[in-house]
Amino acid sequence: MFACCCTIAGTAYPTGGFGQLPLFSVIFVEDYAPVVGDNVSFSLTFSDPDSTTTLTVTPGDLSATVVGPWAALDCTSSSCTQEFTLIIGATTGPLSMFIKVVDDADATKYDERQLDFNVQVR
Repeated sequence: MFACCCTIAGTAYPTGGFGQLPLFSVIFVEDYAPVVGDNVSFSLTFSDPDSTTTLTVTPGDLSATVVGPWAALDCTSSSCTQEFTLIIGATTGPLSMFIKVVDDADATKYDERQLDFNVQVR
């Protein structure tokens, strides 16, 4: 199953105005109901019109896979896309992970999203 969405859950904090805020524009997740041991692919597209940006991924109990952070990404003139894969861990049931883009010039400007999954047993 493939899923694509632009808004999951989370709040963008418009400190200093919308034009300076880093924002996710596309969040693609291969499967929101993966099976333990599956590889799940992610593609995140985001921009920050006034400075470089740092992307962090916090998988929580969803996966022990470490990805990122990706720092000093120049997404000022066009959007950046970062793709990665997580191996789903042994914990089943409802789990969440977090993705966040932060303005490198002002860390109070960021967009953080919570992605929710329902991990199944094979």
